[in-house]
Amino acid sequence: MACPTITLAGVTPDAWTCLRGRAAAMGVAVPPGDSGSIRHRDADAEYGWDAAAGTLAVTITRAPSSIGCAAVESRLRRAAAACGVS
Repeated sequence: MACPTITLAGVTPDAWTCLRGRAAAMGVAVPPGDSGSIRHRDADAEYGWDAAAGTLAVTITRAPSSIGCAAVESRLRRAAAACGVS
């Protein structure tokens, strides 16, 4: 199941580094660079960080139907908030 793109604003370089670290702590490998694809046993995503605009766009391309897009977005926004992103 694919989900609508989630766009986070106010993603500074420090927040981007923090988000990458939180993902790694959860066992999600984020490839080097500001955009790319993430593959995980539970879900897949495409992401792109625009440093100039301070935005991060994440599109979940595969997620378990038992979780749902709203729950995935909620988890992402909680992680972002922990990194200082509103």
